[in-house]
Amino acid sequence: MVILLHIISVTVSFGYTTNDHTCMDVEVYETLAIAGPPETPMIPDTSVCTGSDVTIDFPIDDGTTITETILFEDFEDDEVLYAVSIPEFTDGGQDYFIRTDGSNISRENFSNIQGSSYFAAQDIDGDGANRNQTLTFSNINISGLTNLDFSIFLAEDDNGSSENWDPSDFVHITYSIDGGVSQNLIWIESGGTTSNLAPFIDADFDGVGDGAEITPTFTQFVASLVGTGNLLSLTIEMDLNDGGTDIAFDNVQLVGDRVVASCTYNVYDSDPASAGSMLLAESVTSYSIASISSDTEFYVTKVQDDCESAADRVLVSVRDLSFTIIDTSICIGDMIQFNGQMISTAGTFMETLTNAAMCDSIITLNVIVQPFPELAMIIDTLCTDETESVDLSQYEPQITDSTGTFEYSRQEVLNSSDLFISEYVEGSGDNKCIELYNNTGVTVDLSTYAINFYFNGSSTISRSLILSGQLLPNDTYVLCDDGIDPSLGVAADSLFGGAFYNGDDAISLSNNGVEIDIIGQIGFDPGSQWGSGLTSTQNNTLVRNPNITDGDANGTDAFDPAMEWIG
Repeated sequence: MVILLHIISVTVSFGYTTNDHTCMDVEVYETLAIAGPPETPMIPDTSVCTGSDVTIDFPIDDGTTITETILFEDFEDDEVLYAVSIPEFTDGGQDYFIRTDGSNISRENFSNIQGSSYFAAQDIDGDGANRNQTLTFSNINISGLTNLDFSIFLAEDDNGSSENWDPSDFVHITYSIDGGVSQNLIWIESGGTTSNLAPFIDADFDGVGDGAEITPTFTQFVASLVGTGNLLSLTIEMDLNDGGTDIAFDNVQLVGDRVVASCTYNVYDSDPASAGSMLLAESVTSYSIASISSDTEFYVTKVQDDCESAADRVLVSVRDLSFTIIDTSICIGDMIQFNGQMISTAGTFMETLTNAAMCDSIITLNVIVQPFPELAMIIDTLCTDETESVDLSQYEPQITDSTGTFEYSRQEVLNSSDLFISEYVEGSGDNKCIELYNNTGVTVDLSTYAINFYFNGSSTISRSLILSGQLLPNDTYVLCDDGIDPSLGVAADSLFGGAFYNGDDAISLSNNGVEIDIIGQIGFDPGSQWGSGLTSTQNNTLVRNPNITDGDANGTDAFDPAMEWIG
């Protein structure tokens, strides 16, 4: 197999034929810059909240450097890129100059062969040819390339007993750019000035091998080329005189760096491959849509080197806002918690939450303050120095033995009997949180409390999260999955790893092992969720109705989130 990029080639052959190979094959290259279309861009779909402005940025290739293979010869078939100075030949023994799989030469024992075939030479003048011969790769297009690197796998067999290289034997790999002077790339020489030595890399090109030894194991050697230009020629010159003096090479490769041309993009309302598409934006690197209100699609093509790619469909889906209105009333002097504040006056209050779709969920609370109930009237007559006991334990102060009229006020106590769950978040991925609220009027030690999960309709606890710390009156405690989005997890008081709940899993809050508040129905699997719409337990944020002051401790009855929760 042969790979030669950016070249259109024409082969002109002349001479005579030996062993099915043509003498003096000459490769003539016409260097035409034929640029194919760019790859189809891969622009990810996105989603935004309704009414948002959205800008899609496209990837820019300007200045990107890629490494490009411009020559690769593996000698595996007859589609060769090289020209030889004489017809390839073999006598079936130890005289040969040929591309081979080893079956038509003898007494060679190579390892790490790259594929099945390679080029090999030994005792080139043994059958009457001149001992100095070449293999050449001509007119390789290197236009626009820098940092050229050459690599080749080399091997030499030791003939089973000793090495046979003499000082006059060598292999020289050289190159020239645009017909200029020949430059040394890799030299292989005998390892000294005496006969029958091993071949080595000649690192300083002085005619004596002083680098790595060439062994029967095919090993890759790499060298960098100096200079740039348009056309390059590579020559492998071999001068091998005696039996046992051999060389083999494979996977001749040349690579270079190319700076990818800058690109822009065109945007269409439909696939431009079909008739009737309209160009929305030309030669841009981003595309914007203002105040998007519905799902929108468009098609993007990449333009590079005056060529345009096929189109990629991009979908921008729109996520809806949610709105909830709550009407409630309190007595004069009472307070309710909303949006992190204690409210004791009439008015309209708003809180904006981020729902599971990462859009705003706006809750409006209308508060009405009710007057006191009618005064309780207790009328009695006492004689002088008499005392009568009246049960006014719910009033203050206690009655005294005096004549007169006494007025007492009673404060309605709205404190909760225990903590309860005030907010529930079941979003995408690990975006899951539970909020507890302390409306007891006293500081609560959390060490006796736990959040319990009942997975997949289980009637027994699947996992418990033991809490810790102190929770002050009218304060909240938030616990979340430790995989939550960091922007949402900043509000958490505690993060827990391990398995968390989904929309079909019941959750309970327990104190000293007694369950005091429950979301869902224990022992029942609803399928994917309880409830529907914005008050379902899947992919929603639920907030406890402000009128609720105590938890739902009954985990066996049917559960409808809309009864106590706001989505």
